[in-house]
Amino acid sequence: MKITNNNFRINKLYQQIRKPESLQKNSVEKKSEAVILSADAGKIAEAVKLVMQMDDVRLERVQELQAKMKAGNYRVDPEELAEAMLSQDK
Repeated sequence: MKITNNNFRINKLYQQIRKPESLQKNSVEKKSEAVILSADAGKIAEAVKLVMQMDDVRLERVQELQAKMKAGNYRVDPEELAEAMLSQDK
């Protein structure tokens, strides 16, 4: 049994298949980067998302205060203001 004739075909096929592999070896390898965020970063992202969903201005409250200022009825209770400021730190 002679295989010399088939050997030529096998070598030709092997070279055709091998060419893309050699091209792949010569190409620059792709490097991937990964970013790992801490649990706190996830909480911050969630907080930012919730804040972005909120209304920027409470129009009813602004209009109420504007009307009081125009009428001269706007008064700030210093004790309420102090309590509000202290309660925000907690």
